[in-house]
Amino acid sequence: NAADAATSSVGDIECIGSDGRIILAVEVKERRIGDADVHTAVTKAREFFVQEFLLCTEGIIPIDHDAVAKTFANAWASGTNLYHLTIGDLMRGVLPLLGEGGIRDFVIQVGSQLDKFSTQPRHRKVWKSLLDNL
Repeated sequence: NAADAATSSVGDIECIGSDGRIILAVEVKERRIGDADVHTAVTKAREFFVQEFLLCTEGIIPIDHDAVAKTFANAWASGTNLYHLTIGDLMRGVLPLLGEGGIRDFVIQVGSQLDKFSTQPRHRKVWKSLLDNL
């Protein structure tokens, strides 16, 4: 994971369509998000002409719940489709769709990305621990 500004990316993950356009961007935060984070996501989605944007976080800051709900509604009304899932919810929803082969490929790709981006040792240890417990 690198800062989006440093990589000129709309999010941490960009799903590219057959025409080369970004069809879905995913922003991952290892914390709860607030309304300012959601506004930033909407701005980036619009800047990159991305209609589908998934925020994958640890949740929403309780005090910002109403403001976030309003920002989501406004974004949807103006053509930016925002989604919010926790990382656990995303994995529980996606991994069953992949099947055994897809899950194996996912595990391999995560490991490759950890190596590619010279991920901090503590994150590599957590990944190793997860693999050891499979």
